[in-house]
Amino acid sequence: MSSAAPLVSRETLALEVRRRLKNHAGGAVLAFRAAPSWPADLTLALEDGRVARVAPCRSTLAFWDQVVGHSGDEVLVVLTDRTRAELGDGLISRIHRQELFPIDPWQAVVEVFGMTRPEQDLVNLGDWAAESLIAAQPASGWPKLPGTVLTRSVALRQLAGVRFSIAAQNIDADALLTWSSQPSQVAAFLALGDAERAGLGTWLTGEFGPAVRPLFSLVEAGHAAQVLALGLSGAALAAVGDDRAQGRYEQFTRDLDEPTLTAFWALVRAHVDRLLDSKVPAELLRGRAALDGAENLLLGTFKSPSAAELSDLLPAGLEARIAAVGAALTTKSLDPEQALLALEAHRLADRDPGRVQRARMAVRLQRWTLLDEDGPTDVGNGIRRQVSDWGWVDRALAQVWAGANTQPALQAAYKDVYQRASARRRQLDKVFADRLSASGGVGAALAVEDLLSTVITPLRRGPAPLLVVLDGMSAAVAVELAEELRPEEWVEYDPLGGTGPASRRGILAALPTVTSVSRASLFAGELCVGNDSTERKAFTKRYPKAALFHKGSLYGEAGEMFDSDLREALDDSGKLVAVVINTVDDALDRGREGADPSWKLAHFGLLHTLLQQARRHQRPVVITSDHGHILQREGRMLAAADSASARHRTGSEPPADGEVELAGTRVMAPGNRVVALWDPELRYKKRKAGYHGGASLAEVTIPLLALMPAGVDAPTDWVALDVQPPVWWSGPGATRVAATAQQPVTPSVQPAPEPQSVRTPLLLGTLLSSELFQALTAQLPRGLTEQQLHAALSALLEAGGVLPAVVAAQRAGVAASRAGGLLTMVQRVMNVDGYPVLEIIDNGRTASLNRQQLIEQFGLSE
Repeated sequence: MSSAAPLVSRETLALEVRRRLKNHAGGAVLAFRAAPSWPADLTLALEDGRVARVAPCRSTLAFWDQVVGHSGDEVLVVLTDRTRAELGDGLISRIHRQELFPIDPWQAVVEVFGMTRPEQDLVNLGDWAAESLIAAQPASGWPKLPGTVLTRSVALRQLAGVRFSIAAQNIDADALLTWSSQPSQVAAFLALGDAERAGLGTWLTGEFGPAVRPLFSLVEAGHAAQVLALGLSGAALAAVGDDRAQGRYEQFTRDLDEPTLTAFWALVRAHVDRLLDSKVPAELLRGRAALDGAENLLLGTFKSPSAAELSDLLPAGLEARIAAVGAALTTKSLDPEQALLALEAHRLADRDPGRVQRARMAVRLQRWTLLDEDGPTDVGNGIRRQVSDWGWVDRALAQVWAGANTQPALQAAYKDVYQRASARRRQLDKVFADRLSASGGVGAALAVEDLLSTVITPLRRGPAPLLVVLDGMSAAVAVELAEELRPEEWVEYDPLGGTGPASRRGILAALPTVTSVSRASLFAGELCVGNDSTERKAFTKRYPKAALFHKGSLYGEAGEMFDSDLREALDDSGKLVAVVINTVDDALDRGREGADPSWKLAHFGLLHTLLQQARRHQRPVVITSDHGHILQREGRMLAAADSASARHRTGSEPPADGEVELAGTRVMAPGNRVVALWDPELRYKKRKAGYHGGASLAEVTIPLLALMPAGVDAPTDWVALDVQPPVWWSGPGATRVAATAQQPVTPSVQPAPEPQSVRTPLLLGTLLSSELFQALTAQLPRGLTEQQLHAALSALLEAGGVLPAVVAAQRAGVAASRAGGLLTMVQRVMNVDGYPVLEIIDNGRTASLNRQQLIEQFGLSE
């Protein structure tokens, strides 16, 4: 009896025939010892265009009939399970090379890879591996790889690359998750034989860890489309310990142990995180679909809404955390700070920035209402604090007023915070209005009519400045604008740094706070009343070579962004150019589309392009306004026949509640007197989006932003600024300090830690006296003095470790153009043995000093 002969696939046989007929033209009879089994189609296409006829022969006689009947031009392939001895020498002499060829798929495989033999671990996989490598061979053939031994890892990686449609070098667990979302590719995999599917799954699990096993388990069970959703929902269920829901989950994950599932969940989470961060729209959509799918499973199939709501990834978790902030704002037993931290930690917090921002603003207002602070002591003090502190309050109030679009409890919480904060803010306006009424003048404040002589005229050297007047811009709007300008590579300065501590400046508007008075006074350099024409005449009389452009003269014709006169003026770096942009004032009149009250650089018409032109010519830029504004809230209208604007009147009737009398030489009205509203909830005229003309802090204060392109030396006496928000804006520290300051310290109430401003000189002194630091400063790089090093370190420590490079340089007495070089030298001193004590980040614009690394590296003590 003949020994068993192997089955042969069409692909293997075709490969063997090509091998045996290599360099052989014409007909031939090839005989293979293989199981005489073949599909109905008894032909086999060869590479050179010939077609071979396949004849399965189960007996010697059948073999004889085929060989004897063969025509010389035909390629005949005979499959038989007879041995050479059974066939006899007579038959053997009639076949190609007089040889009964064995079927050795591994030999065929290694030859197409350009190698000589297979690794035994590869052979041990069984015939499925050889047959699959032959069947899956690309049309261009397998790559010819270096070496002589075809290893298991190399062969299966190439096979997997074809079967999963992934470049072999790119196959990893993350790529397999992407593959599972492609229905056609999954279907093709499921159509493979059982042995090949199991073999590939086993190899990939061994190659990339147990996290891959659930992937193939779910694919085999027909759940490929839910792989990501099941991974996310499983992790959410495990986090809450919902036993009943987890029992429902196990119908998808039978025979998978907890460590394997935990690894799978982590793999899926990392994959979805990558998708959510992707800039490729299709990937971003897949990430969002995975979140929706997981949430639907938790709410529907697994019936566990708590798992969805406690998730730090799913949309329901974001909703729950936003609601938790609202609950904490109105419940004394809950901590809004912790609720806000949890919200900010949610993976989708940056996907819904408007709602998260409003929650953040509500908590900030809550902090501010807990502070113990006095009102303005005089007009100048009020203007300064409006710019440094209360303008930030106004910004937060605008956000919280916008409120929540859902969740009635959250809406009520926002309303409560808004009313408490606005009531306190209203009292500050009343105190300021009383100070303004009593002052009769400017006091210590910079007046709008002195802006040109104080800030613009001294800029005599270098390129002439660009003066931009954003009509109606308030301190709150300026805060947002300045935040966005820093990443645009602008550095903010105090143009009056030589007159006192450097800070962002505020200006006192002319009275009443309307455009015809305050803007005219700004451009005239003296108190007056006028319109666009008045302003242009007065400005060009003061600066004959200057140019002033109002709204109607800014824009060019088709295809032109600027009017030609404006473009020519901007290109002349020696010409002072002033531009009035009415975006804010127009918004007060007509309102703005959308619920977001934020002000971005893109909202200000031509401002962004104007700044680009100024940077091109290295111009100093001064952005200011003519007055501020208040926004329409829950206000009411007062009847006043003598009203001259929505917020002031000129009649002789004395002021009533919410009003204040303003008189003196700075009041540009008949008799140098008006009655103005200080109460932001009142108006004289029909409702609009916002108003000005009154005596509130937001209307009377004009913000001043002085800017230079990063890396360009500033004018003399300009001091670089690192403008920081109020302490209450950045965190709860100020609130807690204030709270502890109002009660005696007991064992249950810990004293507040010393503020960093107190600890910094102590730490700096310890550093300067340390043995290692003194050794380093004994060998300073050329161009860096000990005084410069000390000053730069002091400035960084005082700023909390992060400071614009230009500011750090100026504090060290170094020009802006040398900021990069200075910090590089400081790095060489401080970063001993490569420890990152000082880093230069943000494309060289920012210096970051790691306080903890500093302490550890130099062996210091706090």
